[in-house]
Amino acid sequence: MLGVPHPDAHRHGGYAFEFPVPQENRDGSVTEGRIDLYKRGCFVLESKQFHAAQAEPTQLQLAAEQAGAISSAKKKSGAVRGTEKWDDAMFKARGQAERYIRSLPQDEPTPPFLIVVDVGDTFEVYADFTQAGKAYQMFPDPRGFRLRLSGLEREEIRERLRTIWTNPFSLDPARRSAAVTRTGIRQD
Repeated sequence: MLGVPHPDAHRHGGYAFEFPVPQENRDGSVTEGRIDLYKRGCFVLESKQFHAAQAEPTQLQLAAEQAGAISSAKKKSGAVRGTEKWDDAMFKARGQAERYIRSLPQDEPTPPFLIVVDVGDTFEVYADFTQAGKAYQMFPDPRGFRLRLSGLEREEIRERLRTIWTNPFSLDPARRSAAVTRTGIRQD
């Protein structure tokens, strides 16, 4: 849908699923973490999968369940989309991605984008164009950083994601402003 290349089968190319990163523990030991999807110089993507709210059972379903005609459905664990618990879980996933970014080897550039995905539902996009990896902010702004899967119907949303994959620094507002200033000088 985005028209971007598929990740490499090998992690050496810097664009792979389950990209390994060493993580130092408080006791000084090191374990290996795995970034769900990493593209060198572009992004770290952390994915989770939550579930949608279940509709309340009808009176008929409740009566059938009480009579033993149907078994009660197992209750799903985890956060329900659109709830405060879901927001907290997405925030924790962002924190996990930030820890992975801090754990990248020194020879890996700090990616300008951090993406948190609730598979099948939502993308949350954060950016830090300083490449310090310390100040990821909602991108492009607090109203537009959360993209629902249905938003992929819009070409502008697909183009934004495509550009994150292919030319992320072109989305830096400071660079765009500087380019406009350079090309917008009036000549009398």
